Amino acid sequence: MVSQPKAEQLTEFVLTGGASLGVAAVAQDANMLHTQPPTAVPKPTAVRVSVVAAQPASEMTAVPTQPPPAPLADSGAAGGDWLSPTLQSIFVRIESGSFIMGSAASEADRRDDEREHKVTLSQPYYLMEHEVTQAEWKRIMGSNPSFNSGCDTCPVENVSWEDSVAFASKLSDQDGLIGNARYRLPSEAEWEYAARGGSTHAWSGSSNPSAVAWTAANSGRITHPTCQLERNGYGLCDMSGNVFEWVADWYGEYPSDKVTDPLGPSTGSARVRRGGNRTVSPGFARVAARFKATGRDSGLGFRLVRSE
Repeated sequence: MVSQPKAEQLTEFVLTGGASLGVAAVAQDANMLHTQPPTAVPKPTAVRVSVVAAQPASEMTAVPTQPPPAPLADSGAAGGDWLSPTLQSIFVRIESGSFIMGSAASEADRRDDEREHKVTLSQPYYLMEHEVTQAEWKRIMGSNPSFNSGCDTCPVENVSWEDSVAFASKLSDQDGLIGNARYRLPSEAEWEYAARGGSTHAWSGSSNPSAVAWTAANSGRITHPTCQLERNGYGLCDMSGNVFEWVADWYGEYPSDKVTDPLGPSTGSARVRRGGNRTVSPGFARVAARFKATGRDSGLGFRLVRSE
C-alpha cells in the first residue's frame, strides 16, 4: 500500500509598498494540496511480514499545531501592524515610550495652552494610518455627512464627537473586537506622540508644512484624498492638516509635572480637536497646537485607535 502524502503547511507572505504590509495565509487542509497518483506495485511472489514495536510516547516527535495568524509587517514603528477585517485599513503599531508634550516657548505660533511636560505612554497601541474616509464612513454608517462630499478617499467631516464614537463601536462589532481591544478615539497624548513620529518637527513629519499638511497655504480650501503628502516617521498620513481630528479628552490645562498615560480632565464643556485643517494657517496645524470643539464642523473628522 502506498501511503498518502501528509498535509503540509503552506505559508505565503505578501509585501506591499508604503506601509510594508505583510499578510500570512495558512492552508492546512490536505484536500487543498495536489498529490500524485499512486505508483503501481508488482504483485510479489512472497510476502514477508515484519512487526515493528510501537514507539514509546516519550520518544515520539510532537506534531506542531497550526500557528496563529502572523502580524502584519512593520510600517515605521516597531512590531506588527493591525488590519481591520471589515475596512482593510491599516492601523500602525506605535510602541510605548516617553516624550515632551507641548511646545517650547520659542516655537513660532505657540499658544499659551501648550505647556511642555513629560509624558510616558506605558503600552503600545495601534493608530489608523489615515483619517477615516468618506467611503469607510458610508460602509459602516450608511450615509455621508461631509460638506465636501463626492470624494470617497477624502476624510469624512462634519461629524460630532458622539458620531465618531458611534462609528468606532459599530466597526468594533463588525471586526469582532471585545474589551480593551475595541476601537476608540485616541487620547490627546496618544495623538501627539504618534503625530511627532519620533521627531521634534513642528509639523507631523517635517519642518516644512507644505510637505506634510494641507492648509490654507496649499489646499485650495478643499479637503484632499488621504495620504497624498509625505508620511511621518511612523508611516502616518495627514496628522497635520486636511481636517482637524477629534480626540477622546475633555479640554483642560496641561499638568506641570510628568505624567503617565494621561486621559485629560474627568469632565468639561468642550472636547479637544487636533491637527489643523484645509482652511487654517500652517501655524494652527503644528503637532503641539490644540483647540476646543463642541459639535460638527465641515473641517473636523477623526481617526481611530485600538489597544492590544
